[in-house]
Amino acid sequence: MRMKHSLLNMLVTTIPNLILPVMGIIKFSLFSSIYGGSINGLYSTMIQLMGVLSLVEGGFGIAFQQILYQPLAKKDDKRVTELYNGAVFLFRKIGLVIGILGFIIGIVQPLFISQKDGTISAFMIYSIYFLLLIPVVISYFLMGPNIVVQADQQYYKINLGIQIITVLRSLFSIVIALMGLPFEVVLIIDGILTVISYAYSREKALKLYPYLRDNKEGRDLSTLENTKHVFVHRIAGVALSNTDPLLLTYFISPLMTNVYNAYNMICSSLIKILYSIIKAPADSFGNLFSSDEDHKYSTFLQYANFSFFLSSIVSSILFITANDFVRLWMKDEMYVLSYAGVFLFTMNTYYLVSREPLLILRDVNGLFKETRMIAILSVIVNLGISLLLIKPLGIVGILLGTFVMYYAIDLMMTAKLVYPKVFEMSAQKYYCLVMSRTALMFILTLVGMFIWKRLFPNGVSNMLMWFIVTSGIGAIITLMYTLTYYILFEDFRKFVWRMKIPFFRRK
Repeated sequence: MRMKHSLLNMLVTTIPNLILPVMGIIKFSLFSSIYGGSINGLYSTMIQLMGVLSLVEGGFGIAFQQILYQPLAKKDDKRVTELYNGAVFLFRKIGLVIGILGFIIGIVQPLFISQKDGTISAFMIYSIYFLLLIPVVISYFLMGPNIVVQADQQYYKINLGIQIITVLRSLFSIVIALMGLPFEVVLIIDGILTVISYAYSREKALKLYPYLRDNKEGRDLSTLENTKHVFVHRIAGVALSNTDPLLLTYFISPLMTNVYNAYNMICSSLIKILYSIIKAPADSFGNLFSSDEDHKYSTFLQYANFSFFLSSIVSSILFITANDFVRLWMKDEMYVLSYAGVFLFTMNTYYLVSREPLLILRDVNGLFKETRMIAILSVIVNLGISLLLIKPLGIVGILLGTFVMYYAIDLMMTAKLVYPKVFEMSAQKYYCLVMSRTALMFILTLVGMFIWKRLFPNGVSNMLMWFIVTSGIGAIITLMYTLTYYILFEDFRKFVWRMKIPFFRRK
């Protein structure tokens, strides 16, 4: 049953996520062309700032989901309802605080935007900021039921509708831009559809769990106990995903943020697709660790090998083909990074995807308190190195800060805490897992790079040719990884057979 839910969650999320990156790439180049690179860079920065404001939420949603696993597994509807009532109450308080704090920050925004590459009016800064802020605030007044659905491994039942609305958001943005309407119109329509998405997920979830609607149970606020520990991890999450564009905008220029975002959009799109596959079993994993079953470590190893397999394939293709794609896509050499920059983007993408099973292992076991010092140290190292290197190295400098934080701090310390705590094993086992798979990735990437350079020493001439040859090199790389993983790693073979079982049972 867990495997069935995982597969359904994966399918419903992955299919739309194959469409959205293409639309995102079209939007990025279209916005840069029609509204200008500085405006598009500013827009991206404001989106990151919304992520910073979400720190007010403090990771409460994660803590709420984690605490729901056990009562849902035991079918304790009363306990679930009490926790839900407490969550709804707190989400609305959070929304109010974000609204007030966001308004104060928004007023002073124009004072901090770098204008080295041209003038952006204060009105435009205010318009973009507040049109992004309003839907964020409203969303907190609609949250709660969707998290219950997710924790109960039923998210695929509402996720398809959410994904359809998300596709419509991108489609409308493209059409409005092509019509030559002001950028504010794009944001207004997008904001309306965002609110509709949250309203839809709320109503759909309440239909699945009707006992939550207008119930008379009390409020259980015990989730707050774990939230204070999750909050530290939320800060780290913002440091990992939001600070780089902010630093570039405030210390260099919005235009350089747009250059960074060209590569970041490619990486983020790939990560989103891979997350939709890799995160699909997360709630089933939580259900497993709430049970007394004895095959947890074996399941984790299969899960981890699959994660390394996928992240390695995508990272190899990304490193080999990214520069040619950006050159053809943006039609401007200014957007093409050095191989050092592409390498750092690739390694950071590889890490984020490959570490996901370890992160889920931490979350489903509620190890937020034990790992909070890792999060604090990660923030300090990331910001420290980025601030030190952003002026002399620019984009490469801030990417280097993230790279050092991931591999020297987050990886080493998280494994050292989680492995002994959950499995009563030395973290050396996980380090060996990482090093062997990463070494294999380097070797196969070099083979792929050799083939690419031999065939196209001067790069690819047009986008159609890029797609054709990338599909070819991608097929070769995928075959190399599949054969190598299947021959060398027993846990990967077990995972392959595990994935076949549900299909065989239907026959």
